[in-house]
Amino acid sequence: MAWGIRDSDHAVVGTSFDPWAAKKAGEELESWRLRLLEPHIGFRFFSLHAAPGPVIVMVIERASREPVRFGGQEYIRIGSYEK
Repeated sequence: MAWGIRDSDHAVVGTSFDPWAAKKAGEELESWRLRLLEPHIGFRFFSLHAAPGPVIVMVIERASREPVRFGGQEYIRIGSYEK
């Protein structure tokens, strides 16, 4: 997943999103996501310096044996299709 890249033409536009400072319901974003993911799969944020602004990339490990649940809802992704 990427922030700072425009969907329509993939141009770098930059972002003000800071995943290390972001909070959800008063909880740090990473902690909130880890708490709601089952099974616990790894994910990491990277910040890339680009013009005209930063790009944030979140790399998510793939599931190996079962669908990933987020907040009790199961998700399966096949190519660009998400169900």
